[in-house]
Amino acid sequence: MPRPLSESTRAYEDWLATQVALVPSGLREKHEEMATGPFPFLRATWYRWLERWEEEDPVLRDAPRVLAVGDLHVENFGTWRDAHQRLVWGVNDLDEAANLPCTQDLVRLVTSAIAPRKPGGPALAPRPVARAVLRGYRDRLASGGQPFVLEERHGRLRRLADDNRPSARKFWEDAEALEPIPRRAVPAFARELLLEGLGPRRDVAFRTRQGGLGSRGRPRFVAIVERAGGYLGREVKSLVPSAASWHAGSNDLHVARLLATAVRSPDPFLEVRGRWIRRRYGPDHARLPFDPEAPRGDLRRHLRAMGAETANVHLGTGDAATILAHLDSLGNDWLEAAAARMAERVTEDYRACVAG
Repeated sequence: MPRPLSESTRAYEDWLATQVALVPSGLREKHEEMATGPFPFLRATWYRWLERWEEEDPVLRDAPRVLAVGDLHVENFGTWRDAHQRLVWGVNDLDEAANLPCTQDLVRLVTSAIAPRKPGGPALAPRPVARAVLRGYRDRLASGGQPFVLEERHGRLRRLADDNRPSARKFWEDAEALEPIPRRAVPAFARELLLEGLGPRRDVAFRTRQGGLGSRGRPRFVAIVERAGGYLGREVKSLVPSAASWHAGSNDLHVARLLATAVRSPDPFLEVRGRWIRRRYGPDHARLPFDPEAPRGDLRRHLRAMGAETANVHLGTGDAATILAHLDSLGNDWLEAAAARMAERVTEDYRACVAG
């Protein structure tokens, strides 16, 4: 049996506090969100997943290792603009990148799809989810990988992006409403990263915000300025070693290497600089939601695309033939069975979280 959830959380957060100056209000929000449902709990507790993953079948844990997303879930996908200003879709948060078995990302992705958003809420059946994800993953491995550029292809994803992208006016109104902070409150190196490329510095406004769930409680800053009739924005967030590094007793950072190796049409503004990740801040850089109640055909295509994008990431450091051979050795139902087991463990830990 794993140690109690409270001990796991305390140990991880004590370690995290040695890596970065935590934001107490963000950490409190994270704990509150963890208690709202199994899916938010899963998103917020990658460190706990790693402990639970140790209970999995060694055949899965001994799969070919790749630079993996790590904290992968169905709402860890979004859009950005590449160097040619094309709209691209893919994994948009790689903070927890780690050297892991290729099976780990797949099991976590499927588990996140079948975990209820709220207690007693609707849950997808593991089998069709697992089959859709695995088909997309295997097909993309076999083809050698291809980025998801949404200009002429991938109509379902393009419509989803169009439906969920905020208007520029609404986005910048919301950005202006973020908590303002004086420039001296931003660490010097982070401030320089934010100001690069924004022109004269005197009129740049600084804001702070919290985002996501896994990284909530870590410093994150935004710079906003009006230039030539429109707004420009940059964001930096603190980078710490993956929880997988904590679990393994190391301080390795893998994000920069994963960004350099994965099959992507990259965001030219996304980069690792020291212990910070910098990116463009604007309405085209948005997380796309996953709707478990979408029409069956749309849901299947969305899940296949997620599986394919996972393969794009793994192809940066993994050998497709070796991975496919290992998957063949696991049989037909391994992914749905493993995700169902992990979903039970997530639910068990979620209930422990609610019980306090």
